[in-house]
Amino acid sequence: MKNRRILSVILAVVMLFAVVPVVGLAESAAGIANEAAAITKLDNVWAQLDAAEAEAIAGGAEKTEVISAVFSAALNTGLVNIDSFSDMSEDGFLFTVDGMYNAYNFRLRNELDKNVEVKGETTVVSYGSKDAGSADVLLIGPYYGGYDNNFTDQYRNEAASIAEATCGNVTILAGHDATGPAIAQNYTNKGVIIYDSHGIAMNGSSYLCLTTNSGITSEDYTNGWAVRSGSEAYIDGRYVENHISAPASNTIVWMAICEAMKRSGNGVTANALLRAGVEVVYGYSQSVTFGGDYLYEAVFWNVMKQGGTVCEAITEMKETYGVPDPYGDAYPIVVSADDPYPENPDADQDVFTQYTIFRQHGFELGIAVRGVMEVLYGFMQRFSGKIRQLALEGAEGHGALVKILRRLRGLEAETVLHKIIDPPVALGAVMVIVSAVHRGHQMQAAPLLTDLPGQVPGDSTHVLHQARNILKCHGAQALKNVSPAA
Repeated sequence: MKNRRILSVILAVVMLFAVVPVVGLAESAAGIANEAAAITKLDNVWAQLDAAEAEAIAGGAEKTEVISAVFSAALNTGLVNIDSFSDMSEDGFLFTVDGMYNAYNFRLRNELDKNVEVKGETTVVSYGSKDAGSADVLLIGPYYGGYDNNFTDQYRNEAASIAEATCGNVTILAGHDATGPAIAQNYTNKGVIIYDSHGIAMNGSSYLCLTTNSGITSEDYTNGWAVRSGSEAYIDGRYVENHISAPASNTIVWMAICEAMKRSGNGVTANALLRAGVEVVYGYSQSVTFGGDYLYEAVFWNVMKQGGTVCEAITEMKETYGVPDPYGDAYPIVVSADDPYPENPDADQDVFTQYTIFRQHGFELGIAVRGVMEVLYGFMQRFSGKIRQLALEGAEGHGALVKILRRLRGLEAETVLHKIIDPPVALGAVMVIVSAVHRGHQMQAAPLLTDLPGQVPGDSTHVLHQARNILKCHGAQALKNVSPAA
């Protein structure tokens, strides 16, 4: 009798474990079926909207008439949530289907210079072994390949140049290869990520426009971090945050898209990317012109590739071309741990972040400069006759120091080396460099910057100009690290 009870228990356990996989498979099958049904419903809605648009355009309707025809079609589908229409604009409107967000935008669908030659392409080019914190570059170009011929090779060339500077790889997701999943998966281990695309602010966020909706799910649409637009889609920073395979590391995201930092977008995308591990996010408060963005990016990345900080690069960029966009009204905005999303993004912003794409070498650079400082301070009296030679040898013997000196832009490295070791400017110049490198290590050299000597031969005005730039970027931020007086 006892044995029968034991066998019954064993049999019950076996049957239970046999049922569990079946239940799991059933739930999985149900999930797949529900997803297919949701996407099919969206496909049906967009088939009707596409037909209404095509008929209106074929009949010679103006833009506003086409949008009105599509709006009417959406109302009459019987599938659109009637009370969901919002974000009405001169280009279209937002709506939901069973809570899934959708948007019709006439401009993105009909006013681009479109001549598709390559539907999708992924390329990876290597520029050597890594020597930066996160050396690799990701370039996202959804409209590459002819989806909008206004996009030039500007960022292809810039991405390659950045990778050459960091000795990393460039991955380019072009056209239909720039899918939501591919973008999120490629965030990991990238130091520089560039969005070269169209953008749009709606639904309380700012979105990156894609030319395909491949891989985006009904859950993504329901959560609002993705928006369906016919065969295309938009994604915001929350999409990346919820789909990234591992946190980003030492990453800057440069969003060369419209409205990435627009007030109505509430900084949602930028803050989501920070939560995903990104350190710095750059974007524009309004629709930016191609010409204006190209001017800005060339100056910004030139400074960054020479080892400069984002603060220095932004300062140089603004001093060169001013704000807003030289050809429009978009203001450049930076969001980081040191630079919260501003209350008014349509205004000049003070930027403080000390992020650099060569971050892991920052401490080495500081050590090199500190070594020269010790020579200049500790042995000035004993070796006054040899000081210049010692400093020169120290600089030439450490490539990192040469990189720092080259950040005194506009001067050749040899010229800077010559002038920086020539008393009486030597101490002041080195202190400027140390302040630039060591703010993160609480090495407060800013007070000495106010006493830089003026007797600099040759290009003294330029050298002092660079010193003012460094003070502007580092002095104010350094004050935040000073403990209050007792």
